[in-house]
Amino acid sequence: MPTRFAPISSEENVWVFDASLPANATLQMLLPLRPIWPGFAIDAVFYAGVCWVMLAAPGVVVRWRRRRRGRCPACGYDLAGLDACPECGGGR
Repeated sequence: MPTRFAPISSEENVWVFDASLPANATLQMLLPLRPIWPGFAIDAVFYAGVCWVMLAAPGVVVRWRRRRRGRCPACGYDLAGLDACPECGGGR
């Protein structure tokens, strides 16, 4: 299937992709060559936040559960009657 790219503006920042379809129809699709900065920045911040939450949330939940059960939040050692953890030196 032959494909063809051709610039459609004098700035040459947007190109047209033409592909022949089986029914002799033509599909034209604009391909941006430069990012649209406000949208790119918003997407980058959003997806970075999603990734950060996915990576940080499990550790936060584990430490919270350990504290509730009376264990050291860092290593999980039982702190019944102790002020500091004898395993890692962490406190409550």
